[in-house]
Amino acid sequence: MDPVIMLHCQQCGSRAIRKSSAVYEQGTAVKTSQRRGTSYGRSGLRVSSGNTTSTRTTGAAAHNAPPEDMKPVFSLVAGAIIGSLLGLASSNVMACFLFTIIGCFGGLFLALMSGSDSHKAAMALYRRQWYCTRCGAISHAPEADSDSDAALSPSTNRVNAIPQEYVERLISPIQRARSETDRDLVGLRTIAARTAPDGTFDPLLPYSLDLGLVSRLASLGYLAWDSTAQRCRLTDRGSARAAEAAAVAPPA
Repeated sequence: MDPVIMLHCQQCGSRAIRKSSAVYEQGTAVKTSQRRGTSYGRSGLRVSSGNTTSTRTTGAAAHNAPPEDMKPVFSLVAGAIIGSLLGLASSNVMACFLFTIIGCFGGLFLALMSGSDSHKAAMALYRRQWYCTRCGAISHAPEADSDSDAALSPSTNRVNAIPQEYVERLISPIQRARSETDRDLVGLRTIAARTAPDGTFDPLLPYSLDLGLVSRLASLGYLAWDSTAQRCRLTDRGSARAAEAAAVAPPA
């Protein structure tokens, strides 16, 4: 099934929309810190250390978080209850403990093996979810094979050959560059060398481009998504900068 890209907010009509998964990824930060402590006992002074991990999310990221699958938790609790009841019926403390453990692992195993159809459906919907940074509305793009009027609306476009993650980086760059680096220029020249005469290029041929590089170059205005041709495009600004960089590059 081809993914569908939304270009306008369905509520306010703004073009300031971003994929919910991209908003969540950018607004979530995991921090690992090391803590040290001292204690005194019979053996003398002891120094201990450990790592703590904390996760921070922005309000927009929390609003665009992916759905959680609660089925394994429910199955674990249900297995523990059933195991405990079986153990109590045997009037043996050890049997009660063993049945409880077996019930926990059994319920969790069945949950993981069977999967959650409701969670799969929720994730499929989440992959089509977009967030408007102007009005805060949540919208869902129609499925690509839908025959509804929304699927034929000019506010959506089909993406055929180009993977969706590249399209998202071109429309809403996650990694943004304040200024170009040598790595950016090398990547820009590489893209310019593979660009077709009409200015479009395939990010997968002859090898896959780094998503971070594509995102940075798009934030600098060197790359863009051509919704008409449904292709990645090297902008006029990017083409001029690549030619300028090639002119001053030292000979190989």
